[in-house]
Amino acid sequence: MWDTSSALANLFNALCVCRIRPAVR
Repeated sequence: MWDTSSALANLFNALCVCRIRPAVR
């Protein structure tokens, strides 16, 4: 079964990485 927390964390992580990736460079 899929957990809502997992899905939310995955989305949040992707957003954080997408925002931090360009900022770090």
